[in-house]
Amino acid sequence: MDDRPRPDGADGSAESGGTGRGGRPTDDDPPALARLDRRFDASTRREAAEALGSPSSSMSAAASRIVDGLFEAALDDPDETVRAAAIESLYFHGDDHLDRLGRRVADRRGGGAEDGSGKTSGAAETFSRWLRHDRAAYRMLGATGLSTVGDEGAAPRLREAF
Repeated sequence: MDDRPRPDGADGSAESGGTGRGGRPTDDDPPALARLDRRFDASTRREAAEALGSPSSSMSAAASRIVDGLFEAALDDPDETVRAAAIESLYFHGDDHLDRLGRRVADRRGGGAEDGSGKTSGAAETFSRWLRHDRAAYRMLGATGLSTVGDEGAAPRLREAF
């Protein structure tokens, strides 16, 4: 997951959501799940991610596929607005998903270890930067992520941000 827009032709998976990953959507899946696929434009994917953030009893059979699709969108979608909508929707499926997402981002960013000069690098730096992001979803994940990596400087950064 990156907080910058990705240029056209960026590396990474060309698909998002349950389609294209060996699992075709089933009849039990909400239509919005298939619309997370990158063959749809960013606006459609964002709306799908937002719609999937309102869990209902009709979605319960597909809950794990919905969460998996939202994780993939939050981590890999090329559009920042789609990633933010997916982060927010994951929260509405349970705040434990934000902890899990924070751990996944930390793993990708190399943890929050200090670089020897007293400065943090990797995940802690990313999460700290997200505390000042204009999108609330990134601020929420930034705060959650700092607690995930256990960075010693997290408390002052959180106080400053909020």
